[in-house]
Amino acid sequence: MSLPGTGGQINLEPELPAEIHTLAMNSWEQISRGFRKNEIDGAFINIPLAMDLFDAGLDLVLVMFAHRGGSQMVGNPRINKISDFSGKSVLVPHPLSVQHMLLHKFMGTKGLDLGQDHKTAAVQAEFVPPGVMPEMMAQDEDADIAAFMTADPFATVAVDREYGKKLLSSRDLWKDHPCCGFVIRQDLIEEGYEEVDALVRLFFESAFILDRHRTGESVLDKTALRLAADFLGQSERITARAIEASGVSYTPDLLIPEPDLLAIVQDYMSQTMGMLAGTTDFDTFINPVFARNAVSEIYP
Repeated sequence: MSLPGTGGQINLEPELPAEIHTLAMNSWEQISRGFRKNEIDGAFINIPLAMDLFDAGLDLVLVMFAHRGGSQMVGNPRINKISDFSGKSVLVPHPLSVQHMLLHKFMGTKGLDLGQDHKTAAVQAEFVPPGVMPEMMAQDEDADIAAFMTADPFATVAVDREYGKKLLSSRDLWKDHPCCGFVIRQDLIEEGYEEVDALVRLFFESAFILDRHRTGESVLDKTALRLAADFLGQSERITARAIEASGVSYTPDLLIPEPDLLAIVQDYMSQTMGMLAGTTDFDTFINPVFARNAVSEIYP
């Protein structure tokens, strides 16, 4: 398959030099346990959580950003103004998530303290897996949940079913912010450099196709859309809408990990929120070589 602007052919079904077993997990905490118990070798994971695992002594390496932006804040239909958040809770995917950081900063600018103790915080942060957020809001008859923020497609599902209304996109708070990244064990890189290189190139080829669809430069192939919908467990309509409306960016050159962006996350979550150690050695934690190689093939 030839794609304009790539300088050549992109093979959507290349053969990898080694067998790869994929496993879907239901929460960030499940992924964290998987790494700690040495049950998984690599994962797409929220970046602050990955930094925390690295600081705890796990020999992990960040090889690429998974996307930029892409989260939405969905409010309870009965929430009409920011002061309505007071005394209620907001759902976020994990304490060590970029969504938590963005919400904490946003609430602070509005004069509301976001915290885990409902007795002292104006707004309580409640940590739940993204997949259950829409249903929790739908079943919240007393409107105790003011809103939730998470990555799509879950936000789009809630809005589409009228469980909630879109309040803002995370890009409104920080344009093209990092969120999740692909993290892999260092020993796996040492043992299978070529396999890791091939895998990352596949991810970047997929990102290129998704980004062209997102920007309206091409129509997403029906097979690719079906595969994406099957993976997410959603309809093709919801999947396409999430890609188009969430503010997510898959622009390949933005997926190269940047230490300056990670430093912003680390500084805020360590100094302001007290949730990270603030000691991540980015020179060791980040390996951008695979991502740079992949981008050089897409934009030679």
